[in-house]
Amino acid sequence: MNSVTKGLGLFAALLPLVAVPTARAATVLAGQPLPDPPAEVVIVHPINGWVQAITGYPAPHPGFLCDQPGNTCVNVEWPFPIVPAGLIAFDAAIKAASGEKIIVFAYSQGTQVAQQWLVLNRLNPDAPSSQDLTFVLFGNSTRVYGGSLNVLGTIGDLWPASQYKVIDVARQYEYSADFPNNPLSPFYGMALINAVMGGYYLHDYATVEDPSVVNDPANTVWKVGNTTYVLVPTENLPMVEPLRQWGLTELADQLQATWKPLVDSAYNRNYPGLISPGVIASPQSAQTVTLEAATLSASGGGVQQGGDLSTATGTLDAKQTEALGTEVGSPNGQQDGLAVVSTASTIDPTPDDAVITVNQDVAAGTAAVESTPDPSSTAPTAPLINVKRDGLKAEPGQLGGQHRKEGGGLTSAVKSVRDQFNSAISRISDGLRGGGQTGGSSASEAGTDSE
Repeated sequence: MNSVTKGLGLFAALLPLVAVPTARAATVLAGQPLPDPPAEVVIVHPINGWVQAITGYPAPHPGFLCDQPGNTCVNVEWPFPIVPAGLIAFDAAIKAASGEKIIVFAYSQGTQVAQQWLVLNRLNPDAPSSQDLTFVLFGNSTRVYGGSLNVLGTIGDLWPASQYKVIDVARQYEYSADFPNNPLSPFYGMALINAVMGGYYLHDYATVEDPSVVNDPANTVWKVGNTTYVLVPTENLPMVEPLRQWGLTELADQLQATWKPLVDSAYNRNYPGLISPGVIASPQSAQTVTLEAATLSASGGGVQQGGDLSTATGTLDAKQTEALGTEVGSPNGQQDGLAVVSTASTIDPTPDDAVITVNQDVAAGTAAVESTPDPSSTAPTAPLINVKRDGLKAEPGQLGGQHRKEGGGLTSAVKSVRDQFNSAISRISDGLRGGGQTGGSSASEAGTDSE
């Protein structure tokens, strides 16, 4: 065998070890894998046309989709805010991509366009199959749980149940997708103000357009039908964010310690089908809970927040059941986008061997789901998740601020707000008086010097 033949034989032996492309791992959001490349990514959002010309804002570019080799991204051009015109352009983009895998990335009012298309086409036999079409939504105002364009998830522009896989991501306290949904709370007006401020500070989803943020175990994740919902927690109330920007961080922290549980009381967080409990604030969160060692001992470490969380672990009431739409039943049970289901339906949002527990040493409304401990155990149960947020941006794995105070419920909370305002006014008044006295003293000294 000559040297050439030996060389060819060695090259053939080494060929399987080199230059062989490896398959890329599928992108996973909240436990749901997205279609592997190649896929057509249809992006529908309001930031194009005249919006870009006036504001200079760049069009959203979901890198976790568009930067995948083999994927093609197409922006739907439509005259915001005319949703019917957007619907026409969006439908044309879907038809142009027919026969391929399609991932719809919809943001802000783009979710309204996608919602209108789905209402019209979810039962259309000519629409793409459920194997070929997936929706990824950010800031969805038609979201069943917290969308600002529907009334308590029952009336209005409601994202319909369908055969398509949907991943719906919202930021806590953001106006469009996390609107207060418990109008019976006496602090509902406060929550509305906070949500409006959240629309200003939190509607930019660029900081969460990343699988590492969407997959953060601190998030609240639940699944109903084919839709997986993700709620990314926000530590700081948007309504006190201006104080932080003005350098009044201490005052903002004091107000937030009292106001946050009051705002949380205007949200019903008893979501069905919980996968990852993350941060949960229930209507009972406005009541301060004191966990004594004896209580922990008597309960075996599993302590529920508030006096009664029956809806968190058992039967949903009529309004909550209606809010689920046909995602708990057949798509044919929904007419004209309105949710119609039997109020007798029940959903257990937590596993049989799990309870929702609250630790008073973490931020108000923070909770974790853990297996029920041995009843004979007397050791307090620590939460599985402690989270801190750097400003308004999600950063997983850090301990949260101390926002829960010991004491007695809403009456103490209202008194605390009054005392904090009085204290703030006193500090400001003292500062003004101190400034005047200092100025007078300086002037007197200056006059003495001149003499």
